[in-house]
Amino acid sequence: MKGNSIPLPFDQLDYEILALLNEDARMSASEMEKRTGSNQRNIRKRLNRLLDLGAIRLKGLIEPKVFGYGISVDIFLTCEDGTEDNVLKELRKMTPICYLAIGQTSNELSIEARFQDFEAMDYFMKKELTSIEGLRTKGYALVPRIDKNIDSWLPPREIFKGE
Repeated sequence: MKGNSIPLPFDQLDYEILALLNEDARMSASEMEKRTGSNQRNIRKRLNRLLDLGAIRLKGLIEPKVFGYGISVDIFLTCEDGTEDNVLKELRKMTPICYLAIGQTSNELSIEARFQDFEAMDYFMKKELTSIEGLRTKGYALVPRIDKNIDSWLPPREIFKGE
């Protein structure tokens, strides 16, 4: 959407479907019908449209703690000019990294990594990251609890006005 001049192709029913999927991604069309008042055929049609538009992706979310990865750390990085492509290539290969973002300038990076213990985290930060040529750690923050995550985000309801 460019500014507010182009209306989004979404309406209140789309919002309700998104909110219900956010609540329970396995919710049936019949349950959505009960909760929205729209019929199942329309619900399925809307779901397919949302998928086709790229508004939603269907993917199972993995809970790291179930697999023993209870330690999360946000790490803030910079890389030297000219090393960005190689740095990104190397970071993408690292299995502890679950989030990789490139800042406004291509040499500012932010990652989130998960670990089973502090020894693994320490090794990753002191050995693995430092082995990447041109990469420097600016700082980090241990994340004892995530209160709101990307998988719970919804766009504001007021943009669902319809066409």
